[in-house]
Amino acid sequence: MSIYLGKIWSVLGVLIKNSFKKLKITKFCPGNNSVNSVHTGWEKIIVPSVERCVSKLSRISSGDWSILNVKISNKTLEEMIRESAIEEDFNAGVFFEVKGEFPFVAMIVFRPKDIEIVSKCFLGYSLARIGALSNVEELMLSELGNIIVNSFIGSLSNLMSTTFLPSVPKCIQGPRNSILEAFETMLLKTARHTIINVFMEMKYCQLNSKCDIVAVVPENLEKAIISQIRPDNNF
Repeated sequence: MSIYLGKIWSVLGVLIKNSFKKLKITKFCPGNNSVNSVHTGWEKIIVPSVERCVSKLSRISSGDWSILNVKISNKTLEEMIRESAIEEDFNAGVFFEVKGEFPFVAMIVFRPKDIEIVSKCFLGYSLARIGALSNVEELMLSELGNIIVNSFIGSLSNLMSTTFLPSVPKCIQGPRNSILEAFETMLLKTARHTIINVFMEMKYCQLNSKCDIVAVVPENLEKAIISQIRPDNNF
């Protein structure tokens, strides 16, 4: 196992240093998403941060990354679970608890059946599929989740001039209900939640897969974000 872990860290190191690779960015058009006008402030945080994330992933990895859609809504916990876009079949969820003055939680959901595609997009080679996800595969998904979540956290930190500390990622495998139940235990039991959904696609040659990013933020963070947006629509 240590040999495989060493190999994956070695590959990740090479990828991160490869800053001369041509960018392969699919531009995301804010006008095409379903962000409600009430959440204009959130749109100005989410869209740039996910575009930077796509840019970084395209620069350091082997795949083409794009943003399919961004949705921001205000829902109860029951509504979020009932309307979740997570598929019914087997999933792998990478969970983060973000600490600080404005704590919130996030998860990124991958399809384990597509792990070979994900590994080709991220690492440039395929990890063998043998039943449930291995420790090496969970490590890869967690590292990928770190890149995605830290892109969002970086935007928040710059805007709020405060520190957000993500937890060590926790990877859980299971059907849709198991993933959602695990996420539910991390949420504050408030009446309604601001739910941020980002849908990303990754491609390698003719292969493609998707991942769903879900962040649940508290009301005090949402109000603080809106207060930082200047009338001229710039930060």
